[in-house]
Amino acid sequence: MQKKLMSIILIVVISMLSGCGQTNSNMSSKVENSTSQVVLSDVNVNDIEEMDLTEQIHPELRKNLPEFGTGSLVTKEMIPDIRESLKGMESENVATNDNVTVTQKTVPGLPGNPDVTIYIFKPVHAGSNMPGMLYIHGGGMIFGSVNEITNDLINEADSLNCTIISPEYRLAPENPYPAGLNDCYAALSWFAGNAKELNVNPDNIVVSGMSAGGGIAAAIAIKARDENGPKIAAQFLDSPMLDYRNNTSSAMEITDKRFWCRQENILAWEMYLGTQHPEKVSPQASPAVLNNFEGLPPTFISVGEVDVFRDESIAYAQKLQQAGIFTDLHVYAGVYHGASGDYPYAEICKKMVQDRINAISNFYKHGYF
Repeated sequence: MQKKLMSIILIVVISMLSGCGQTNSNMSSKVENSTSQVVLSDVNVNDIEEMDLTEQIHPELRKNLPEFGTGSLVTKEMIPDIRESLKGMESENVATNDNVTVTQKTVPGLPGNPDVTIYIFKPVHAGSNMPGMLYIHGGGMIFGSVNEITNDLINEADSLNCTIISPEYRLAPENPYPAGLNDCYAALSWFAGNAKELNVNPDNIVVSGMSAGGGIAAAIAIKARDENGPKIAAQFLDSPMLDYRNNTSSAMEITDKRFWCRQENILAWEMYLGTQHPEKVSPQASPAVLNNFEGLPPTFISVGEVDVFRDESIAYAQKLQQAGIFTDLHVYAGVYHGASGDYPYAEICKKMVQDRINAISNFYKHGYF
């Protein structure tokens, strides 16, 4: 998805510069009139020097990279056009696996919040007491849809023989924190409360997500622990977006606009946090600021070496380990953010994906990774 997203961003930029962009006026109005944002950096993102990271990229991925200097930053003004363009990707994710049914359902939101649309991916020959997964899509808290990853979730439900529920959560900047978190938590609560009707073992439900979805999955685990919510058996965080502070080495170094970079990460966090005061950001918004890691579920974290989220993922894993939480951390040499979506047939990407699948499968069967 990331490669297609970057191509779409480039097209949108050209369209806007030429004055021929056909922005959805209703969506554009909502974005423009969204809540004012906290400023997380005194540095103008347009003044951050872009560094060419080509030589740090895995040789298998490097040969297919776009030329340096062709990347473009996502801005708030571009969001409506990019979202509209991304809808074209949904047609590429038509269900092709007859072994899994896909059902759309509306479930109650948390008190004071709207209802939530969820998608249920269930193996046709499902038995009783099956494992379950709440999967949260990525997109920097500002993009993304379950419909864009339908085939991925169908295949995962089939290969793992588990029931997956994935929510369509509200996105920033129109709906800043805690809107998206609340939607995903409501989906988990409904899942756990209706597990037996779904033939799912309520004690074997895990949470998982990639990028922003990984960050929200981590936040859900914190919220469930702190509020005595549904039991989460384990969490599987793929390149998770955890730290709004953007002050780790990788968050400072990854400025190459061909990938999700420091500049975009700052802008996305500002849109997600809305009016949150920088010194009062909750761990349920940015899990990296958490102090007490005790009582969190077993955790599997995977991240690329050339990923803006590398060091916050490593630090999160270390804090979990120091708190005695069973934690498995994988860092993949030369892999950038979203590489497995760009080049799924590259050996390094296949390994990254398969390691996660194996870990989930082992946990379902044995209770460990």
